[in-house]
Amino acid sequence: MVKYVNCLPVLTIHSVHRSGLVLHRMWRGHTDMVWALTFSPGERTLAGCGDDGAIMLWDLDSGEHLQTLRRDRPYERLNITGIQGLTEAQRIALLALGAVEV
Repeated sequence: MVKYVNCLPVLTIHSVHRSGLVLHRMWRGHTDMVWALTFSPGERTLAGCGDDGAIMLWDLDSGEHLQTLRRDRPYERLNITGIQGLTEAQRIALLALGAVEV
């Protein structure tokens, strides 16, 4: 049996049998394309990461989402509320880099 995993925001694991693909489980959580997946050494946990900047961990037996890991972005939690002189493009870029407006 060969495991096949897609890399869309909704992860699915299939087994490849002579009769075709058999769906085993679906995981939801990523908000963008997933580029890397790995199984823990005991194959009890699945980790996926991708364009949304998150590493998400799932329990393979229950399908339960265990944890989301994120690295800090350059302007993480920087409050830009009321800052003068920013263009709209600069404001959007800062928000994408982790800044917040409270």
